[in-house]
Amino acid sequence: MSRASTAGVRSPKILYCVTIPLSAQTLLRGQFSYFAGSGYDVHLACAQGPELDDIAEREGVTVHGVRMYREASLLHDLPSLLEMLALIRRIRPDVVNAGTPKAGLLGMLAAWMAGVPVRVYVMRGLRLETAAGFTRRMLTLTEKVACSCAHKVVCVSSSLRELAVATGLVSPDKATVIGSGSSNGVDIERFRPDGQLIEKTGHLRAEHGLPHSAPTIGFIGRLTRDKGIVELATAFERLYAEDSSVRLLLVGDTEDGDPLPEHTREVLLGHPGVIRTGFVSETAPYYHLMDVLCLPSHREGFPNTPLEAAAAGRPTVTTDVTGARDSVEDGSTGLVVRCGDIDALTQALRRLLSNPGLARRMGKQAERRAAEQFSPERIWKGLEEVYRELLER
Repeated sequence: MSRASTAGVRSPKILYCVTIPLSAQTLLRGQFSYFAGSGYDVHLACAQGPELDDIAEREGVTVHGVRMYREASLLHDLPSLLEMLALIRRIRPDVVNAGTPKAGLLGMLAAWMAGVPVRVYVMRGLRLETAAGFTRRMLTLTEKVACSCAHKVVCVSSSLRELAVATGLVSPDKATVIGSGSSNGVDIERFRPDGQLIEKTGHLRAEHGLPHSAPTIGFIGRLTRDKGIVELATAFERLYAEDSSVRLLLVGDTEDGDPLPEHTREVLLGHPGVIRTGFVSETAPYYHLMDVLCLPSHREGFPNTPLEAAAAGRPTVTTDVTGARDSVEDGSTGLVVRCGDIDALTQALRRLLSNPGLARRMGKQAERRAAEQFSPERIWKGLEEVYRELLER
């Protein structure tokens, strides 16, 4: 049976739902074009943004702007739900794939209300892990609603699935993990140091005044408490006090919703060893500026940056929290430390920075693991099997 014949005469129609265009660009790169090239009619619903036209052109997907807001607000969320419901009733998808917290809730709820034949919720992490009180109760409720409206919940890591089942968000038979996990795998070729990438890296090194000889810790992502930036800044200060040639390369921006304490902000803004780039649209060359990636996160689903660092041949130091511990094989492709343990984080970073040979060996092992277990095609084919199995019921 051909892929295109699964839902009858016309091509099966998939509607992806994410909250903002940036998520579609980063979390679903290549996935739309894979399914479009495999005979599916692919649509994307997310908030309006300048990136939508680029996504449509590059991926061959039909895009629909739907008003959505990342933070919870009944005033905004009810109109967004009605708008999503109207869109689903108009385009009549065979499959709705919804992920990211707000779009996951609204997309699954609207798809259930419209009676979409196949509803897949992609759980990319649980914000409730680091929340408390009323906020945690509300986040728990929204996750339960999204999971209950779905036919299948695809968790992006085994530890995330274990947590979701243990906390009663989803039943074991409904929750699954594709392969070794991750949101979309990693395209190794994008991070290989070809001539163009080497040239770009050289320009960036000169632009930021980063000597080749400087042992460099890298971080790529949101500069927030949840990402462990407080611990990273403190560990870096200790390492810099031991060796003033050490540098901390920060690629990303702060967020008002999870602000950093004043001292940490002062370190990030004023320390002579800290290099800040702000947000960048293409992160690949920045991995080749660092000796080790550090992700001291407090919660994850399955982080992308350790896989990207691995594709660039760089080891990662991360924490033992949900999702993050799945991304690194401790002692083989990097080092895993206890969340919040600044002494252990400092020691792990010191170990790799002071032993370049060990860092290179771990980086090579990380690259092999990424190529063997985390190709994007493995995720896409696994999702296609989920769609086909549900469509054939």
